[in-house]
Amino acid sequence: MISRRQHPDLSGTIDRLVRTKQLVAVLPGVFVAPEVAADPRTQITAASVWAVNGVITGAAAALVTFWSDVRVPVIDVALPNHRAGRAGFRVESFRRIDPDHVMRVDGVAVTRPALTAIDLVRRTQRADAIDVALRTRAATFPEIVEVFRSLPHRRGNELCARLIAESSTEPWSPPERDLHRLLRRAGVTGWIANQSQRVHGQNRAADLRFDKLRLAVEVDGYQIHIRREAFEDDRVRNNAFALDGWTVLHFTPAQIADRPEWVIGQIIEAITMLALRVGMSPVLFGVC
Repeated sequence: MISRRQHPDLSGTIDRLVRTKQLVAVLPGVFVAPEVAADPRTQITAASVWAVNGVITGAAAALVTFWSDVRVPVIDVALPNHRAGRAGFRVESFRRIDPDHVMRVDGVAVTRPALTAIDLVRRTQRADAIDVALRTRAATFPEIVEVFRSLPHRRGNELCARLIAESSTEPWSPPERDLHRLLRRAGVTGWIANQSQRVHGQNRAADLRFDKLRLAVEVDGYQIHIRREAFEDDRVRNNAFALDGWTVLHFTPAQIADRPEWVIGQIIEAITMLALRVGMSPVLFGVC
């Protein structure tokens, strides 16, 4: 990548390479080899060269910090002054970002994961970015809350506040978030999600578990578990819980979405059975 502004002495060479199609302009004055011009990471770097005082935000910031497979339809750049955007690049003019919320990745200034997740929630009206930031440990729930509180009176804050509040139970995917909502609506208590503990000599985290009952609940998403590594790891994890005396229930995202009463009924039945087995009242878990 080469910038005409940074290398005015090479203007003639740049013009010749553009004429011979060995270089193409990604942004005015910023040139790259044509075979990498459409790559989002190339475009992100180009945006940082083009907007010297800018900070990459939104999906582009997520891509280079914690969300490797996020779709990046446009490169967002926050600038403290005004500058017109270009096709594929959107400028957030007059947006000043606190330096504490900025980090550098390969020399490119981007928003930190907590702020990136909040920006994406406002833009998409979905909590996926928070789920991924928590799952990848790129940000903690307290960090997300702290950054959100530092940005009052922003458009979309009401929805953002509700989705952040739901994240206190650490859902790591939309289906897990839906399952948590079902449990809250049913009044089921005594569970924690995605917290690691020693299980049969290994550190393992169930999607959701009731420690006092040794009951674990797993949400088996097809897209995640189709990967060989994830499939193999899940078998090891399930065996560890089983050998340690745990009961493990498995549900799919489709079952949670389409058969919520059945899903909750299964969990309540397991709670009742296991509570009575260990001499506890199901009422302790919100089950009458």
